[in-house]
Amino acid sequence: MKNKVTAALQLLPIKEKIDYAIIDKAIELIMQSGLKYKVCPLETVVEGNLSEILKLINQISELSFTEHAESFLLNCKIHAINGKNATIDQKLKKYS
Repeated sequence: MKNKVTAALQLLPIKEKIDYAIIDKAIELIMQSGLKYKVCPLETVVEGNLSEILKLINQISELSFTEHAESFLLNCKIHAINGKNATIDQKLKKYS
């Protein structure tokens, strides 16, 4: 897929309590990815090629276990438009 897609990623490390340090490190990975992103209260939205986003999802998954999460849920919603880019700006333009 050549066009940009947007994906909402939500990492939920499962322990006795939520480990926000892992979430912070996942957001650092997103920031370092070079992809456009927007951190929101319940998830972080990223924009890029599907292959780049899938690579990022894999990195976040690996990070979770290297940071000693017992298990985790990684919720992901991907929006793609046939033949067009799906961008963060398109979704927020109405509210700017």
